[in-house]
Amino acid sequence: MYTSSPANLIRSSPSTLTFDGYSGNIRIALVPDSDPKYMAILDRFSSAYPVSGESVFTKPFTLEYKWEKYGRGDLLMLAHPLHLQLLSNATVLKDFKYKSIDGDLVGIVGDLWELKSHNISVTWHSIGGVKQASYPEIVSALRRDVKALSSTPITTESSYFYGKLVARAARLALIAEEVDCLDVVPAIRKYLADAIEPWLDGTLSGNGFLYDPKWGGLVTQQGSTDRGADFGFGVYNDHQYHLGYFVYGISVLAKIDRAWGSKYKPQAYSLAADFINNGNQSNSNYPRLRCFDLYKLHSWAGGLTEFGDEGTKRAQVRH
Repeated sequence: MYTSSPANLIRSSPSTLTFDGYSGNIRIALVPDSDPKYMAILDRFSSAYPVSGESVFTKPFTLEYKWEKYGRGDLLMLAHPLHLQLLSNATVLKDFKYKSIDGDLVGIVGDLWELKSHNISVTWHSIGGVKQASYPEIVSALRRDVKALSSTPITTESSYFYGKLVARAARLALIAEEVDCLDVVPAIRKYLADAIEPWLDGTLSGNGFLYDPKWGGLVTQQGSTDRGADFGFGVYNDHQYHLGYFVYGISVLAKIDRAWGSKYKPQAYSLAADFINNGNQSNSNYPRLRCFDLYKLHSWAGGLTEFGDEGTKRAQVRH
């Protein structure tokens, strides 16, 4: 146990603390193992402790944690396994570990962490390419799938299932480009435009996107009156999935039809800002990083609803 004035601590036991006229801070440290080295490390860094922290995107593919500390000396914190993969500047105490549901939490010394992810090139097509010998088989399947688009119009009003069909069609366009089967692209372009525009224009019969000023985000028409509709989209569940499908489809359509992309750019950016807004003032209608957890470093599917383990598993399987 550490206090700001150790002399003021009268006595303690596992269940009670007794003080006479004490004022200040009380800090309690759980020792992960009986090995004396753990106590030595905790004693070594006992003079400094964090009082706040800030997450900052300073440059591409980089996230910084800036800890504000009180006291003298270096700051000791704990990092989870993904932090350890990305850390580029802090001192790691590899033998100082605590077990957690996220894996071993390992000691990190320093009040500034720089997390650098791998710089992966953004590309429309497959990174490894497609073998030329596979082209005929792919083209044959592609033509069948594109032909089926016109014969099987979208009938669902669900933002989730509708978005998946949009994304599937958009993927066909990129496959067509990669295997040089460009004659099918116009049919895909028409399908995508016909499918997406009603959502962006607000003319879709039975559903559509609405802006919710209370929480600063998009909801569906059905979800605005029924918490269970669209898998809870109206209470901000699964936004990165539903909207991600639409954004993917919009991106591909804008790639093959730049005039269309220019026309619908405001709506497209609005959909994206709902779940990946990085705090730019031009997107002040949406909160910063609605779904993304800056400590866990992943997005959460749950919005305003708490899920039990089984509910979370079902959501993961569905997507």
